[in-house]
Amino acid sequence: MTSKERMILQFQHKETDRVPVGDPCINSRAASQILGRPAYTGMGGWVLKEAARMRSIGKRDEFARRFSEDTLELHEKCGLDFICCELVPGKQDRTEVCFENENTWTVTDKKTGMWWKYAYNEACDDTCEIDSLIKREGEEAIPVFVESVRRAGENIDLSELENIRYCCQQAGDRIFMFARPPYVYPAGTSWFTLFLELMITEPETAHWICDAMLERTLKYIDAIADAGAHGLFVHGDWAANNGTIFSPGQIREYFKPQMLRMTARAHERGLYFVKHTDGNIMGIADDFCLHMGFDGYQSIEPNAGMSMKVMKENYGDKILLMGNVDCGRILPYGTEQEIRDAVIRCIGEGAPGGGFCLTSCNSISGDITAERFMLMVDTAKQCGTYPIGESR
Repeated sequence: MTSKERMILQFQHKETDRVPVGDPCINSRAASQILGRPAYTGMGGWVLKEAARMRSIGKRDEFARRFSEDTLELHEKCGLDFICCELVPGKQDRTEVCFENENTWTVTDKKTGMWWKYAYNEACDDTCEIDSLIKREGEEAIPVFVESVRRAGENIDLSELENIRYCCQQAGDRIFMFARPPYVYPAGTSWFTLFLELMITEPETAHWICDAMLERTLKYIDAIADAGAHGLFVHGDWAANNGTIFSPGQIREYFKPQMLRMTARAHERGLYFVKHTDGNIMGIADDFCLHMGFDGYQSIEPNAGMSMKVMKENYGDKILLMGNVDCGRILPYGTEQEIRDAVIRCIGEGAPGGGFCLTSCNSISGDITAERFMLMVDTAKQCGTYPIGESR
């Protein structure tokens, strides 16, 4: 059975030869240890910095090629069942990248005046947007942002999908290929708090932002399907440890209509749809798992009180469950036995009857070594043979 077949049957809630295993984001530190060289994989801070650096010196094409080749080689070497392909900087991107120092840079669109400032933190391998035109000027800069988003949606730079096309062409008959489209709300921006305020004080403006971002993403869904992917992996956190970041009412007002349009488009194009969110979603679990059209839910974060057992009992026949191995403490700092026990528990609770894929509860971050990641993968393969329980 191929990895692609294994994943598709799990989406159909059928038991396969073994539990599929992988991770949506394997960052460079672990990947470099596995490949034996600096690896351009995942969406960790160093890779984002390298993408900016290589663009700034005219080596965008080299970055895109290395990112594509490293991503595929990593997943094949580890024997993973799916790849989550990322967009890469486009050839038509006319923004200018200027480094202020080794770990801080600004991206500027001179045509519109939009600019964004980023900083890389080596200790945690994270890159964040720390400043921007919108953060400085507030709501007055929103029309410029919305217009730039709309223009991007009207004229998608298909070179952004080079990683997706490469992986699909090279291994799409064997490995299940997810692709990650752009955000549909301004998550991770330096002005995210302004957006939260606008949802309450200026809902028409907040809807205007979300509508523009949604229309752009729908165009990317079509392009991703044309590139040969099998599924979408949609990020953007809706929750934290104590519950949802947005009120349940805001999620139903702003994001549920977005998701229904996206899932409908994905299904029209033959794509499975997985939604990621960290945090505790139990306050909106019925909406999330039953009423937004999702085929899968990735994370199921144990440190936020999310139980694989509860999710399996309540929703396991409706939605593919992906995740639940703690990547905040167990994977980076736990003992080998704790890692094995966590994997075995997840499989025992999530895998019976199908509809399950083992991953971390977020990603393989810079704190997780290759040895620990591969212990998770190998344990899943050793102990995840169907029928569950007989191989442990």
